[in-house]
Amino acid sequence: ANMVLCVSRDTEQRYKSLTSFQSDNSRVIYNTYRDIFVPGDRLAARHSMDLTDEFVILTVARLDDRDGYKGHDRIIRALPKLSRANKVKYLVAGAGPDKERLAALADELSVKSSVRFLGRVSDEQLVRLYQAADLFALPSTGEGFGIVFIEAMACGTPAIGINVGGASEALAGGELGYCVELSEFESFIVNSPDLPDVDRTELARTVCRRFGRDRFNSSVSRAVNDLL
Repeated sequence: ANMVLCVSRDTEQRYKSLTSFQSDNSRVIYNTYRDIFVPGDRLAARHSMDLTDEFVILTVARLDDRDGYKGHDRIIRALPKLSRANKVKYLVAGAGPDKERLAALADELSVKSSVRFLGRVSDEQLVRLYQAADLFALPSTGEGFGIVFIEAMACGTPAIGINVGGASEALAGGELGYCVELSEFESFIVNSPDLPDVDRTELARTVCRRFGRDRFNSSVSRAVNDLL
């Protein structure tokens, strides 16, 4: 290949470790997101999902038993400590065979009523979910980038991920979202209802400046022009 486009520095490093090609033929161009992901009427979004004053944590990811690194169980295991003092709902969007194991874990920990498995959702539903959530959480340890982080933040919702792989780049190392060590994640979730409020409109604007379509198009154009 004359040029290899990588979605993060982490992905680029993985590529370089797997090839014997000596020339530097790679370039990092971060993912972008569709313009449907914008802040909206948060109360209306919550009302459409029968949510009132609950603290809502959202994860959007495959429930694939080969992808245990996605980390849904890390959130479910934190819920007993959180739900004793707070009214909480954990919304899980995504389908796959790991649902049975995760549902059994929620039942075992007596937080079944706090966890709602939504299955595969439409684009329209996904936007409403992002807008309705108080916190987007994906404690994955294997993301090449994690486009769901920027989708959530483009809707104005604070996001948290683990400081591993490409997730830290999607979260801008903590400048845009929360980027914590794996050992700190459970404590963060337990205390998340006490997080300070964020300006959702300003968060969305900042994400757009960093990961929006205009910047993406400009980066692609430069790469193609350099190649030609």
